[in-house]
Amino acid sequence: MVTHQSCIVSSERKSVFIVEPDQAVQDGLRALIGELNVSVRCYDSAVQFMADLDKQPEMHGCVLAEVDLPGLDTFEMLRRLRNYGPAIPVIVLLNRASEQFAQRALDAGAAEVINKPLLHNRLLESVEQLLR
Repeated sequence: MVTHQSCIVSSERKSVFIVEPDQAVQDGLRALIGELNVSVRCYDSAVQFMADLDKQPEMHGCVLAEVDLPGLDTFEMLRRLRNYGPAIPVIVLLNRASEQFAQRALDAGAAEVINKPLLHNRLLESVEQLLR
């Protein structure tokens, strides 16, 4: 598994997979999501996340993914995730308020779209709901 070791928070509970190329944003999301007492794994790209999922198809939880990912984009990752079961819900994080990008993400299979800057309470509530 290719992750930043500083970004792994262990727990016997469900997991949140953060797919975000910016290390500072990863760290902030990890700290925020860590409040939920869940396992957190971070990836720099969708390619890394999908490779890990291919090795461990039993991974369960939800994904927080930046919309602007290098290599394999978020929309293609969403399409590929449809082939895995059970479904892994994805919250797409947009760095711009764009109805077009939001609708495209939802059409590709995102469970929710949240615009940056993030509203911490909304993000935590969304993650908790998807992990139920």
